[in-house]
Amino acid sequence: MEQVQEQLEGLFADSVFASWFEGQGQLLSEQGILLPGGQEKRPDRVILSENEAVVVDFKTGEVYERDKKQVKEYMDLVGRLSGKAVRGYLCYLETGRIEEVDWSGE
Repeated sequence: MEQVQEQLEGLFADSVFASWFEGQGQLLSEQGILLPGGQEKRPDRVILSENEAVVVDFKTGEVYERDKKQVKEYMDLVGRLSGKAVRGYLCYLETGRIEEVDWSGE
């Protein structure tokens, strides 16, 4: 239990991580996005503010290149649906690593 508390304190000490929980903007948590054909995508956290959308995907375990691809897909969908600029992040909970995902509206 103490280890979990230390991990959480370490994560919340990071200003980027803490900003995802400040209550600014509209929060969509595990909100499904229905695709043509019935497939669904479900980003862990989407925060919509007046000027932008932030997509966050939390991971445990190893870092994989496919994680970035997944976040880019979420960013593309959120950008098209919201009409806003989009920033995306991967957060590896066990290590506290936070990685911004470059999308550039591809």
